[in-house]
Amino acid sequence: MVAATVIAKISKDATPILPAIGIQSKFAAALFLPFAMADVGLSPPFHDLTFWLAVGWFILFSTLGAYGLYYLCLRRSSAVHVGTVLYLTPVVTIAATWAFFGELITPSKLGGLVICLSGAAISLSKAVAGPLPASK
Repeated sequence: MVAATVIAKISKDATPILPAIGIQSKFAAALFLPFAMADVGLSPPFHDLTFWLAVGWFILFSTLGAYGLYYLCLRRSSAVHVGTVLYLTPVVTIAATWAFFGELITPSKLGGLVICLSGAAISLSKAVAGPLPASK
């Protein structure tokens, strides 16, 4: 994600989001195919409805939703702001597991929340994110 962010910000590529996601998905599939073949082979359970629900979920939410929103935000905002939002993922995950599954918020999770939120606040503060003063 970091490499993709840097490349996307450096290049002035105007490729629409859906083709960009398609290209990224093809490269990711080629990269992970050998690992999948070594683990389970190439015979997916086509008759299993759960398999197709997982594939649909992955395509709709993970690929189109998450990556699409990421690239859209990257085109409209700075890499610092977009990267900072990614570091809020643990905060949302802990809140969701607490709300939906009743998982306890332990002291180590609370410490992680404080670190993530503090880092995001520092990253997004104008004093840090703004331009540096010119030296004389």
